[in-house]
Amino acid sequence: MLTILIPTYANRNFFFARLINYIINCDFKYDIYIADSSESDSLEANFRLFEDIAPKLNIKYNIYDKRLDWLEKVSIAIDDIQTPYILINADDDFITPSGIERSLTFLEANPDYSLASGYSANFELTYKSNNQGIIKNISCQTSKQLTVEHRQSYKRLLEHLSAYEPTFYAVHRTKQLRYNFKKYLDSNIKDFRFMELLPSCMSLIQGKKKIIDCLYLLRQVDLPKKYYQFNNTPYLMHDWIADPNWSNDYNIFRLNLAELLVNYDKMIIDDALKIIKIAMWKYMISQNNQFSNDKRFSLQELAKASSPYYTDFFPVFKTLSNEIMP
Repeated sequence: MLTILIPTYANRNFFFARLINYIINCDFKYDIYIADSSESDSLEANFRLFEDIAPKLNIKYNIYDKRLDWLEKVSIAIDDIQTPYILINADDDFITPSGIERSLTFLEANPDYSLASGYSANFELTYKSNNQGIIKNISCQTSKQLTVEHRQSYKRLLEHLSAYEPTFYAVHRTKQLRYNFKKYLDSNIKDFRFMELLPSCMSLIQGKKKIIDCLYLLRQVDLPKKYYQFNNTPYLMHDWIADPNWSNDYNIFRLNLAELLVNYDKMIIDDALKIIKIAMWKYMISQNNQFSNDKRFSLQELAKASSPYYTDFFPVFKTLSNEIMP
């Protein structure tokens, strides 16, 4: 029914190991697909771990050329996935089993939705070792994580870009995500920032987006720069627009979306391009807005057994640390 695709790369074997430990401890019942393009030392460590845990999971492991960029590797891997639903799980993220199950159940019952997930929170870690540490801070901006349910595609696009939140790690319909990634790759856009933006916007044109009231994903945000595959510099909108590639890449981006709007809303191309222009203005404004954190997802609140999100939070805490809950 669903495959969890885990891309890993570079020298990140300890992230991979702690994620696999978490998956085993949570007794995941889904198919697991590892797309590994690590450096040789990490590759060896990852493969040894795969051999150890293969009898415990329904897992497939493939090695990819480390020269492939992230989305190209993931796109090739998706071609090998046969389940109707897919979830991409970054090797440094933790996605909760109940969040996956609730999202999957929702999509099964609602064919007019492209994707579903719950709330995503960021955490920072004080390392005790490569694999473990103490969570020192958690933040969640629920004001940016919105359900988008308009009947018309163009209205969904406008709302999505008004408070943009990446959608890579939601539960998706495999055929849609495969198509959207290939569309990006075939477009030959140079700027990596469109790599998430184009497929995400396409998903919202193709269908609705559901945010379920649950803790779905915990993402580590204080990784050292050496563990990033992409340019880890501050995201500055004016620098992006001033980039020499901006005009050409943006034109390809807007034409792809306009073509999709014409197909889904039966509008003329000129109207579709106007909608995209307005939507992008909303997106640029939203990137400069500050959103307050939701106290429900603070470390202090999640650590309370009375929190409705405690059950999903505790396995992540346990994976990261052997300490008693604060």
